[in-house]
Amino acid sequence: MYFQNFGKVGVAIFFIITGYLFIGKLIRNNFEISIKVLLIPRCFRIMPLYFFSFILIFFIVMLNTSFHLVVTAKEFFISILRWFLFHGSKINEFEDTRRIIAGVDWTLKYEWILYLSLPIIAFFFRINKIVSTICITLLFIVPIKVMAITSIYFILFLIGGWISYFDYSLKNTIVDNLFFNVITICLLLAAIFIFNPLSILQVLSISLFFILVVQGVSIFGLLKADFSIILGEISYSIYLLHGFILFGFYKYLLAYPINDISLTNYFYFLPFLSFLVILFSSFTYIYIEKPSMEYGKKLRIEI
Repeated sequence: MYFQNFGKVGVAIFFIITGYLFIGKLIRNNFEISIKVLLIPRCFRIMPLYFFSFILIFFIVMLNTSFHLVVTAKEFFISILRWFLFHGSKINEFEDTRRIIAGVDWTLKYEWILYLSLPIIAFFFRINKIVSTICITLLFIVPIKVMAITSIYFILFLIGGWISYFDYSLKNTIVDNLFFNVITICLLLAAIFIFNPLSILQVLSISLFFILVVQGVSIFGLLKADFSIILGEISYSIYLLHGFILFGFYKYLLAYPINDISLTNYFYFLPFLSFLVILFSSFTYIYIEKPSMEYGKKLRIEI
């Protein structure tokens, strides 16, 4: 349960960071933004690695089904199409399809919803910031679900945006001392081990944690360390590809039932698996992420 909650806290922090960066850009530019200028770099930041991960998924699925179709061609095509809509499901009736990627692809659809909704967000925030905030808050308290998309996550983007807005006046007001470092750690631990996922208390705890980090609290220097900065650079590769390492190790090297992994077993192999994940992610960052990001920036300037 705690590992699942840890993952959900990580997703919440990621959504807040996304809102901080992109809704923050809207706020700082008086809600004027070029979607073309935004989307081109984001496409080249996100999609090449996602395409690479899908190719790996497709190969592993076909390998496990002996490169033989067990569904109709139409069903096979639809299952592939769903992955390109960030709503992946099993391919060719292979039950572990989503487990290969640890099921993390679902967050990308929310990320793209935010990017594509920025003109709408800008429009409503120009009219009334407070009313717009209240509406999104209500969609958190009483969420609606449409086509596997729930409104409960939208408030995290909003929180990130407002933190960015107030960041101008709050910058460097919080001292990176013992008291605030302890408080920051306690907020994170409470979000993981005490509060229910996406409850008001957990969202509040994560938000306060993020505010303290943005204001310079380094968690006893951890966030300023060189290895933390490097992990931050390759974080997207780690997030998207760690499932391949876990799946391959437990299913093929250990031939261990993935559903039956015990906590002891998990921690026993954690250092070794972490090393493999970082090594693999560093490779994909250097040879896929970084070149595609640089090309996206160049293309944005040329257009």
